[in-house]
Amino acid sequence: MYMELNKLKKIRILGAGMFGTTYLVMIDNKKYALKIQHILPSNKKKDFKYELWRELDLYKYIDKLNDNDKKFVTTLHDFEIYDNCTHKQKRPYNVQDHGSFIKILNKLDESKVCSYLLIDYHGRTTFGKYIATHNLSVKETYSFIFQLIKIIQIFYKGGYSHNDLHMDNVMIKKTNDKYFTFNN
Repeated sequence: MYMELNKLKKIRILGAGMFGTTYLVMIDNKKYALKIQHILPSNKKKDFKYELWRELDLYKYIDKLNDNDKKFVTTLHDFEIYDNCTHKQKRPYNVQDHGSFIKILNKLDESKVCSYLLIDYHGRTTFGKYIATHNLSVKETYSFIFQLIKIIQIFYKGGYSHNDLHMDNVMIKKTNDKYFTFNN
């Protein structure tokens, strides 16, 4: 799929971090998540010291997984780098006006180069929101734990780790599939 920006309809912001914003978008009546982040012009060149290229490498790994393992992770549908990007980054909180971190953010904000990653959209329910609103049985709790361990194992097997794993960074995907069975 080639991401044609004129066919892409932004619905709303799903979330914003320090470096990127994720939008709910529609393309041909199908929902996707679109992650937009500014990059420095020098980062357009493939180099694994830049997070963008490590993330794309992870998606290549995911694409090679068997169908059973792919059920546990998000799929990348398209990736583009755009010059003359007009995206304005919304951050979850302000950063003090001193130090090297703010200098990096300012450089990124000034950059006219953005990466666009079009990925699966599974809804807005995070693991944290789900367990806060549901009274889980012991079996459901174990099932969630085993699925999280399975995801970590899939990443580890490929030589990857997730350095920002927390309850609001794990999405819940509704399914009728049974991944684990329990004996009484």
